Amino acid sequence: MYRKLMWPTLAVVSLMTAVVGCVPGGLTDIFGNQQPTGVAAEVAAKAESVAANIGGADGFGGAMMNGFSGHMDDHMGFHGTEYLAQDGGMMTMELANQTGQPCTFHIAFISSPDGVREQSQDVTVDAGDTVNFEMPCAEMVGMGSLTNVGQMAAHMGDGAEIDNRFCVPGFLNSDFDCGGTFSCTLMQDTNDLDQDGDTQEFVAVTSAMQTHIGQNGMNSHGNGAGTSTVGMMGGLFSGSGMFGGMRSTP
Repeated sequence: MYRKLMWPTLAVVSLMTAVVGCVPGGLTDIFGNQQPTGVAAEVAAKAESVAANIGGADGFGGAMMNGFSGHMDDHMGFHGTEYLAQDGGMMTMELANQTGQPCTFHIAFISSPDGVREQSQDVTVDAGDTVNFEMPCAEMVGMGSLTNVGQMAAHMGDGAEIDNRFCVPGFLNSDFDCGGTFSCTLMQDTNDLDQDGDTQEFVAVTSAMQTHIGQNGMNSHGNGAGTSTVGMMGGLFSGSGMFGGMRSTP
């Protein structure tokens, strides 16, 4: 069963009108990419902070995401305002609850037209249901927190809390587009992602996690023009990842 929810109308004044954006030209890096300024520079700095918490023993996705932040400079593409979320643009957050009770998902995101700060939105999904929630287009989307691993990604009707360990944040122009879809699924941990031996517990997993360890590794974190390079994970998880080679469409 699918349901569609719309973003509530909020009285938010866009900060974009008060900040001078990046203009074409200026300095470029060794890859020929424009060096960001203004809002783009702020978003790029936030993206680096988010990516630094992906992979590693205590990071989003654990060891399965090793190598993510090391490729940050090569792949992240917030080089100018043309790479940022569109003012007034929307995207879809698909939230799937595969448990037997209602669950409230806690979305965390940064949408620069409303300011370069982390925002949150709670969405409740009935047992066995999937909700397509329409929200402002954002540069980064995660669950619970974009930078703090161990925060609550969702809580179930009985009060049980599900952390965001496997809610790898997604990035605009790589994991989703304005007008596109990003997702989080609350499901049984049949693959024992946390390696604790319990395959009956529930975990929250984003589509970025599935994509990055799926067939052909993760997509390049390139630019809005669609520039693409080899996935950061190379062929390490190709066709044989935790999700059986599943690859989500960003």
